[in-house]
Amino acid sequence: MCATSITSLAMALLASSHSVDIRSSTDCPSSQEIAQRLQPLLPDRPEQQYPADIASVDVTENGKTETRLRLHLIGPDGADVGDRTVLVQSDCTEAAATVAAVIAAWETEPLSMPVTTSPKASSDVASVTPSRWRVSAGAGGGLGLVGGVAAVGRIEALVGRGNSRLEARIGADSETARTISLSSGSVDWQHTSFEASVVLRTLHPMWPLSIDAGLALGWATLEGQGYSPDRQVRSFEYGACAAIRLARNLNRWALWAEVRTYGWAQEQRASLTGEIATTVLPRVDVTADVGLAVPLVW
Repeated sequence: MCATSITSLAMALLASSHSVDIRSSTDCPSSQEIAQRLQPLLPDRPEQQYPADIASVDVTENGKTETRLRLHLIGPDGADVGDRTVLVQSDCTEAAATVAAVIAAWETEPLSMPVTTSPKASSDVASVTPSRWRVSAGAGGGLGLVGGVAAVGRIEALVGRGNSRLEARIGADSETARTISLSSGSVDWQHTSFEASVVLRTLHPMWPLSIDAGLALGWATLEGQGYSPDRQVRSFEYGACAAIRLARNLNRWALWAEVRTYGWAQEQRASLTGEIATTVLPRVDVTADVGLAVPLVW
């Protein structure tokens, strides 16, 4: 039997024995680590008689050595079995053991047996169940570093499931002008861009790292300086973008720093009417930004 089959069989046996569906939004401790610690703490219970309870584990605050977690256990009928906040060590193994002990205590209490509740009671419990989706908005600023230095401003929105490594991001960037020489004058130029990208992130509770890649649309604005007359031209452009970002979680807020690269498919040129003189804008733009992300739905 291959290793993958053995692992799948072990997890299936594990799930059937403790009758608790564990959903951790962090990988420290992860759902699998908690389940492994919980298994020996609970008696075997036939799934037909006791459908699985649902235990959610969410990070509410991160510290250097300790993490604050919210544990919420509901029965298969929606009844609230337990809801509390615990302070655990940052060591993932110890954190998993602590969470498992709390869940086991709830599961072995006489009152944790399945009970019938009125529709209103079930609705009240469901209304306080943590959302399985995370939506956040962010803003930041930094510098454009190719073809001169420009100030850059950025806004964005992200959406993803709480325990998923994948997110979707949409963002918009605007920048101040950089200058390039052309004959007897100069040309001020800048990019305004919008992007949609897929984000792959780690689930580290304090220092999540992410990379993203996607498509970019926008326009380049070119304006002559020192000519008669001076003209301004906007030219549509499209391309791709990619970034690497490191964040520092502060409760549910996050500070982040990133390096982002844009590659434009079409070459942008500035030229003088009636003259051969011409200059080409860089087709690659690199920005370095810092910012803040704020949760909207959690």
